[in-house]
Amino acid sequence: MNMNFHMDVQHCYEYVQEQIIFINKQDDLALAGSLSLPKSDKPLAAVVLVSGMGKNDRDLNFLGKKLFFDLSDYLARCGIIVLRYDKRGVGQSGGVFSLDLTSEDFARDASAALAYLQTRSEVDHAKIGLIGHSEGGLISVMLAAQASGDSEVPAFIVSLAGAVVTHVDGVAAQAGMQLKADGASDAFVEHDNHMRKKVLEVITQYTSNIAAPMAEAIVEQYLAELTDAEKAESAKLFFAITQQKYKQSIGLYDSPWFRYFLTANSAQFLQKITVPMLALNGSKDWIVASSLALPVIKNNCGATDLTLVELSDHNHWFQQCKTGAMAEYSTIQETISQETLQTIVQWINARFNC
Repeated sequence: MNMNFHMDVQHCYEYVQEQIIFINKQDDLALAGSLSLPKSDKPLAAVVLVSGMGKNDRDLNFLGKKLFFDLSDYLARCGIIVLRYDKRGVGQSGGVFSLDLTSEDFARDASAALAYLQTRSEVDHAKIGLIGHSEGGLISVMLAAQASGDSEVPAFIVSLAGAVVTHVDGVAAQAGMQLKADGASDAFVEHDNHMRKKVLEVITQYTSNIAAPMAEAIVEQYLAELTDAEKAESAKLFFAITQQKYKQSIGLYDSPWFRYFLTANSAQFLQKITVPMLALNGSKDWIVASSLALPVIKNNCGATDLTLVELSDHNHWFQQCKTGAMAEYSTIQETISQETLQTIVQWINARFNC
């Protein structure tokens, strides 16, 4: 057990950090995490942090920054218990990480984390929530949509750039927004969007053995039509599908993980939610664009207590930014903005008197 001591004018809790193991009983899988426990003489509200796409450890390392470590630290100093964990196949957790896993698999892991918190005497069992980032936001929505009364349904959810835009047009549009922010010309974005939608439509309509060669043919035709100027342009764009990486891109799109994402009906999940929900999005996040994601939540969420917040000039990692370009991420010093942290804590505190 590691002792962490933090105190300032606004955040007066000391906390300890305990290294724990919890079990996903459905998959017979041991998951490793860290539990931040503020010192208190009464049970406290608690949250599980759920990360998004990729082989993420409990701290959510990204470009040398640790988004979940900083978020956990802030919440614990405000008197909220936090469980963060290594995804399966990552760090000290069991299992194997692969693109054969879907959001449903990762949702079972998050559900097991909720169940573990129910066993802890330090936790107020009526005040256990989920904070999910990107795909983790979608997973939080999935779990909140379960039948009320289930002990593993969260008491509240916070969606941080939740990936609720899962349809073909929306996925392609967001790729175009990121390309544009990264410096792509309007003509290139239009050309890419046309090709990308055709590929994604093939993936949703056909089984893998049929879709993969069809998608390859679409991309190969697209690459053959690119001008020399467009080829030079694409080489500088992180999300561009190029000659060098197009088979890798198709492999991602054709994977069970992405296939599930494209067919997940986020609206149906949202409609079943009855617990309080906070949805936070950055105005310059082009990976999950607020202009697309927030209306999906607003128009479909069944919760009577729903708060939507667009943070001005914030990117996908909730850093203050200027453009949201991929190249900009590595130049930003802060891990997560104070505005983001304060908004989360104030919202939880207003409902659960933390």
